[in-house]
Amino acid sequence: MAVGVPEADVFAAADRVLQRGDRPTVERVRLELGRGSPARVGQLLDAWWDALAKRLAGETRLPELPKAAASAFIELWRVATDEARTQLDAAHAERRAALDAEQAQWLAEKAEWAARLDRAAAEIERANDARARADSRLEDLQRLLAQHERQRADDAAQLKALSVQLGGLENERRVLNERLAAREAAATQEREASAAHIRAVEDRAQTEIDRARQEAKTLRGHLARVERESHQAGEASRQREADLRQSLARAEQSTTEHQARAQTLEAQLARMDGVGEALRLAQDAVRAGLEREAALRAELSGQGQRRKPVAKADAGTAAKSAGKRGKSATKPARR
Repeated sequence: MAVGVPEADVFAAADRVLQRGDRPTVERVRLELGRGSPARVGQLLDAWWDALAKRLAGETRLPELPKAAASAFIELWRVATDEARTQLDAAHAERRAALDAEQAQWLAEKAEWAARLDRAAAEIERANDARARADSRLEDLQRLLAQHERQRADDAAQLKALSVQLGGLENERRVLNERLAAREAAATQEREASAAHIRAVEDRAQTEIDRARQEAKTLRGHLARVERESHQAGEASRQREADLRQSLARAEQSTTEHQARAQTLEAQLARMDGVGEALRLAQDAVRAGLEREAALRAELSGQGQRRKPVAKADAGTAAKSAGKRGKSATKPARR
């Protein structure tokens, strides 16, 4: 929209509109000009109306006219000024309406711009917040970068120190490898010597094992012979014990019978006279039975005592023979 339209152009356009018989208005003058804002054209159109009134007032200063002509001219001028005033009021009203519309449009634009400004302020605030966060993040990153730089410098120093230590460790490793090679050579010699010694010991042990096996074989034969003899002696002892037990049973039975007979004889002596000789004979028989029973018990006990030492002597001989290696086994004495 053009601004600053010249006053002369607006006046000329208004004169042309008036010459065509139309009332000069803001829209007609703008249409005649083809440019200019309504406010600027309306302001200059007010000035044109003032100038028109002055021009018309200058035409009243005419020479003296006849009274009828002067009255007619004055009436004509009054009508013209009334019409001009009416048109001016209408123009003012039209201009006021245009200004109100323009003001309403301006207020709407102002409200829209205010809303835009509010949105822009909110966006600016968000942007400021984002920038503050970005600045804080940047500071954190810068501190972290500084820490990384210091850590990198420390790592470089440690790497250099480790390189020096690695050189020393490499020398130590070389020395240790040489020592290890020497010790491996010595260990190899020792292993060879130990292997030879172990083979010799194994040979001697194998010889001892063979001799021990032979001795064990001999001992097993001797033990079998002793067991056979012990078994035979045990069978005889058990048979003798059974015979003795039978004899003892018979003796006990005989003793019981003799006691019964003695009791019978004593009862008869209580009833009869002159039987002393029979009583003496009965007492002798009882005494003989008791002596026979005592002898059988002593013989039975002596047989058990003899069996026990024989078994102990055989076990001791077997243990003594098993404990001697590399020597001949001694034979146990027979009973």
